[in-house]
Amino acid sequence: MLLDNPREYRLHSGATGQNRIPGSGVQWTYRINADGFRGEEFDLQSGSKRILFVGHSYTFDWGVNPQDTLPRALERVLA
Repeated sequence: MLLDNPREYRLHSGATGQNRIPGSGVQWTYRINADGFRGEEFDLQSGSKRILFVGHSYTFDWGVNPQDTLPRALERVLA
């Protein structure tokens, strides 16, 4: 993620990172795919149905590792 201004962040394709919340012991990793979304690349040729999550840091799952995000949890429930 890159800081665009003091109040706004923008996701850049291919970005990866590891963050932590100071003093909490919480740390997590993230990856931004080629389309600018958090997670793995989409296989648009598979014919699978998609659900788009739109929102802010709660939707991004700030502070949560990839396998524990809301989209991954829903994917497991619907599988």
